[in-house]
Amino acid sequence: SQRRKGYATKMLSLVIEKAKAMNIHGLLIVCDDANIASAKVIEKNGGKIWIESKPGEGTAVFFTLPSGKS
Repeated sequence: SQRRKGYATKMLSLVIEKAKAMNIHGLLIVCDDANIASAKVIEKNGGKIWIESKPGEGTAVFFTLPSGKS
């Protein structure tokens, strides 16, 4: 298995670097609220994760990643 070897964390890091090089400072990264592995990848790349739930409306999972702007 290729799981838990850091490949996803590195791939997301490369995507963020490429976006910065292209002067893109906002990325939308999403995963299912039950996908703990993907959430960890986002957090390892400096992302912040929070969940908002509203009865009758469902649950939303939000992410932010550092923009790299100085």
